Amino acid sequence: MKYAQPLRITELSLEQKTSITSSRGLRFLAQPGKTYRIYYNPDRVVALSTGEAPDLRQDKGVVRVGATLSQKNPAYMKADVDGDGIPDEADNCVSVANLVQEDVDGNGRGDVCDDFDRDNVMNSADNCPDQPNAGQVDTDADGIGDVCDGEESRVTEKYSWLPWLGMGIAGLVVLILFALMFKSGVKKDEMGGDKSGKGILPPTP
Repeated sequence: MKYAQPLRITELSLEQKTSITSSRGLRFLAQPGKTYRIYYNPDRVVALSTGEAPDLRQDKGVVRVGATLSQKNPAYMKADVDGDGIPDEADNCVSVANLVQEDVDGNGRGDVCDDFDRDNVMNSADNCPDQPNAGQVDTDADGIGDVCDGEESRVTEKYSWLPWLGMGIAGLVVLILFALMFKSGVKKDEMGGDKSGKGILPPTP
């Protein structure tokens, strides 16, 4: 099976029809002269590297220890793999932090670790969670996949300073044209004299 997050035992339905289990036990490889402490009801898996493995095919060398009184572990803390403050046993998304626990489709899996578009990419890592895009192509590198990116101009979206540069150049051109028009108007006044007619040569007879 392949799944987006670790499966809880409550998400599986196991049926045992061939035999009935009447007792439970724990068998492990013990080292002489060592003291061991057994914790019940673990909520996480601990992998220890060992150079030997027990022989489960026979009972040779097996020491049977009877039931003993159990006590609470004062150092016990419930597992919280993603560190969102919600214990794994109650977290609807164990591998990705989701404090709000949103689950819009009500399937028991948090939205951030669900896969709405079924493209094998979790929503939290999918740059287009509502439309399939397994390749995650994002031409303009804006964090939105091409299949759901509605921008018309990918160049201006990628380089946000381009529109401002264009407006700046347009404004500068307008100022230059205004200055040229003003300068040409001053020259005409100097060549034609003032409005009172002084300084204008009379017409030749």
